[in-house]
Order: sequence, then C-alpha cells, then structure tokens
Amino acid sequence: MSVGRPESRQTVAVGPGENSGGFALGLMSVNVGAAQAPPDDVQRDGGEERGMKTEGGGERRVGCWPFLLFLGSREDPSLKYPMLYSLLDQEDRLGDESLTGKTSYSPLERRRYSSQIVMSRGSFSFTPTTLRSLRLDEDLLERQRYTKRLAAPQLSSYFLKKEARERGGIRPTVPTTPPQVCHDLVVHNALFTGDLEALQRLFPKGSSVNFIVESRGGDMRWVSRKPGLWSLTYEQELTTPLHIAAGRGFTECLRHLLQRGADVELSPGGTTALHEACESGHGECAKLLLSYGASANAVSEDGLMPLHACTSPESLECAKYLLQFGATVNGRSLEDDNTPLHVAAQHGLPGHTDLYLRYGAALERQNDEGNTPLNAACSQPQAKEDLARYHKVCQLLLAAGADVHKGDQDNQTPLHMASKNVNPDVVDLLLQHGASVNNMCYSGDAPMHNVLKAVAYKAAHQPERIVRSLLNHGSIRVWPGALPKVLKHCCTSPRTIEVLLNAYDRLKITDTWREAVPFEVFQKHQDFYDSLFSLAQAPRSLQHLARHKIRVFLEGRVHKVVPKLGLPTFLQNYLLLEFRDYVH
Repeated sequence: MSVGRPESRQTVAVGPGENSGGFALGLMSVNVGAAQAPPDDVQRDGGEERGMKTEGGGERRVGCWPFLLFLGSREDPSLKYPMLYSLLDQEDRLGDESLTGKTSYSPLERRRYSSQIVMSRGSFSFTPTTLRSLRLDEDLLERQRYTKRLAAPQLSSYFLKKEARERGGIRPTVPTTPPQVCHDLVVHNALFTGDLEALQRLFPKGSSVNFIVESRGGDMRWVSRKPGLWSLTYEQELTTPLHIAAGRGFTECLRHLLQRGADVELSPGGTTALHEACESGHGECAKLLLSYGASANAVSEDGLMPLHACTSPESLECAKYLLQFGATVNGRSLEDDNTPLHVAAQHGLPGHTDLYLRYGAALERQNDEGNTPLNAACSQPQAKEDLARYHKVCQLLLAAGADVHKGDQDNQTPLHMASKNVNPDVVDLLLQHGASVNNMCYSGDAPMHNVLKAVAYKAAHQPERIVRSLLNHGSIRVWPGALPKVLKHCCTSPRTIEVLLNAYDRLKITDTWREAVPFEVFQKHQDFYDSLFSLAQAPRSLQHLARHKIRVFLEGRVHKVVPKLGLPTFLQNYLLLEFRDYVH
C-alpha cells in the first residue's frame, strides 16, 4: 500500500503491501476525502494546522505530522519501539536547542529533518534477534541524547567563557602549572608558628604562595617503599600555607597570604581552607576567606560542605558567616546524606540547631540510616556532662514541630534511642510530647528493653528515672521468669531493681536470685538486698498491694490522674514509685 500526497509533494511508502497484512508509516501532508479522513484529534506538531472537516466537500488538510497507519491484525513492532520507527530525530533537535538557541522550525526545515527511508519486508524481518538489536539501539540512542542534554549547559558556558577570554574580557582562573611542593624548613616553621614578620619577609609582593606543604599527620599506616618491605610510618598530609593559617587561627598570617594571591579553592588534601577554619572553629578566619571569594558550598573529597565541618560549640560563628554568604542550610553530605541540622543534633549543639532552624532547615529530612535530626540527637552516645546539651537540642527540635513518632530503618523511635543512651531528661521530654512507650522496633525491643540493657555500663546516668517514667506511662513489664536475668545485669543499680519490682504484687524469690548478685555488689548495697531477699519468706506489704491495685486500675493514666487526686505530696510520690532504697 502507498499513501499519496498532492502533486507538489512526493509520495512516501514504508512497509509491506496491503495484501500482506502489514503496516505503513509515513510523514504526510495530504488532501483526502471525507471517507478517508484521519481522526479528528490528528493535528500538526506545534498547533499550526489542525484536522478540520469542511462543510462543503468534506475535504480536510492534515499538516506535517508523523503517524502510523495500521492495516490488518498483525502485531506491529513499531508499537514497542516507537522512537525507532517514527524516523524523526525530534529529540536530537530538542537536545541541540540548548546549544543553538533555536526553539522553532519552519515547515521546510521540518521536512528536511524528517527524511524517510523505504524499508521492504524482504530486507527487514522482525525476528526476536532483530527486536533485541532494536532495543539495544534504542537504549544507546537514549543514553547518547541524555548525555548530550546534560553536557549542553557546560558546553554553552565553556564556549561563552572561551569567547570572552579571546576578546580579553576575563582571564583563565585555572593555573597553567600545578603547585610546587615546598620542603624549606624555614617556611614550614614560619607557617606552623604563625610568625607574621617571617612570612612578610619570605613572601614579598609578587611572590607565589600557592605551593604544597607535606606535613606529618597524627595517624600511622603501613607503607611499602620497596616490594616486600613494609614500615609503620606517620601518614603524610598535603596542605597549603592557607590551610595551615586557617586551621590554626592565624588571622593576620591568613590575611597576608590572601593579599599575596593565595588560591582559596586549592584543596590538595581533599578539603579547602574554609573547611579547615570551620572544623577548628575560627570564625574570623572563615569570614576572611569568604570575603576573598571562598565558596560557602565547596564540597570536600569526603563529600562534606563547610557547614558539615561545624561540629564544635566554637564553630557557631563560622556557621553564621557561612549562612550569611549563601551556604545551603539543607545541603547533604555524600557519604551518609546528613544535613547540617543532622550534624548539629549529633554533636549536641543547641546554638547551631537554633541557627539552622531560623534559616529554614528541614525538620523531617532523613539520612541514609533513616534518622531525622531528632532521631540523630537521641541516638548519639552521650557522656554524662553532655546530657544537658542534647536535652536542649531536643527541646528546640520538638518546639519547632519535630515528629516524636518517626522511626529509622529499624523502626526505632526517638524514645527507643534516648532510652538506649540513658538520657532521663530527654525521655521525660519525649513522653510529654506523646511518645509511645510500647512501640517495638524490628528486633522486638520496646524502650524498656533498651534501657535495661544499658544499666550495667551507664548506672551514673540514673537509668532508674527512665524505668520509673516508662512504668508511669504504661510501659510493658518484664516477664517475671526473666527477673533473675535482669537482676544479674542491673544489680549495680539497686534503684532500678527497686522501681522495676514495685510494679509486681508478688515475687517468687529463689536461690537463683541470690546467685545473680555478686558478693562485692551485695556488700556495697547490703541494706537494699537484705530487704529484697527477705521477701522470699514474707508477702508484700499491704501498703504496696494497695498501691499496686490503684496503678493497675489507672493503667497508663497514672502520670495524669494521680496529680489531680488532691492527695498529700508524699502519697502522690508513693503512687508514682518514688525511690525509698528498700523493697517491702
């Protein structure tokens, strides 16, 4: 079958004949009768000419538009590979638009770009091998076009800069020769001691300061200088004079080097001088580098931006200057996908946290472990002297609207993590904001399990306060058969044992309980353990049984109802499992 055109146009036919049940493909602009008119939705690309039925003779004009005309019931491979069979290189032309700046084409140009190829059935058999080949060709074309589209902005920028350089508008910013390595000990001594006068003598006006200094790092590694011979030496670090001055806080030396033309973006060791200044917490050095054109969003070899390097309380000024110079507050690190807010939360930095929140940091963004900033603050191991800082960070995050129920990849909520790291103030804060005490992670642990596992090595963090808070909010209790095992691991914290056992109305104390407590621990807390083991021969007191009955009735509402009962303070405290250092 063939498809005709008006006299001024050429007839194009693609595919087998009509009797073979095949298909025909063409780019057509034809005059056809009403009986042969294409569907009404057929229109010319670009909207210039649309298929419209005429009232007179039923004749319609169809613009240049690629389409498929199918005959018979034969399965058409062009449905599966429309890009190859359309024979129109439209995507190539679209990809070239970013380079040529041309966004529209005349009909003549469209016809030139839409050259047709006549294929016969005998020369093109659609076997499975052919179809696989077509699929590979299609994938290759897609990859090439995608690469072209990605490269278009860079190529355009390159040609514009090249043209400007040829006209003398700008100078190349990339040095023509690589930096040299300096081994002069006099220069090294002046740099590492911050001797400004010596630097002024060594680097007068017009001298180059963009050289590399090899310094010995604090880490050791095995090095092989000869085959089969290894030695343990200090790791060599590559740095520059600018890095040394910025990392050590030598502001005036840094200023002198910058005035002598030091390159602020040079990073032989993988980090820029701005990273060094932020990591060391030298705000004035960071400000000076930024004012000389250092990028506030420079990425180190490890995928960190300068804001990610602000990990100490002293670096707060650096963070302020970075944000003032356009640093991205939600920039992600390459390795762990952390934002600056994650970093501030992990290091317990309330000043940084408040700063980032005021600049619009994302509260619920998760890193590669599924942690939000609140999860990150709760999951970080914390020394006793740092508990208050992490509590302040969590206060700021929760006040800004952080989700207290958000879990990580293991479904561990902030309450799980705060219990595991034994931070009683953070646990109380999370419970006040509605954290669920009985949510279980994928390993089957509730917050109560997490805190009991940590008692043995974090007794100084007052884990008994967490156990009491969890029980007052309706936490599940330990299975009575597992109490001897709990006693063995938590015996160094008698108050934890006390508040845990006061959640039961009866205890079956056996010799296994006595064997679970080491002799030295028993001697140190003898009064408490004497009161505990005496219950092997006597029931719990009537006072405790009454308390237990009230708590069972109130279930998880103890913390809400008891303060409203109007009871004396000592009775309220007793119902809320106040510590008494003995069991009765």
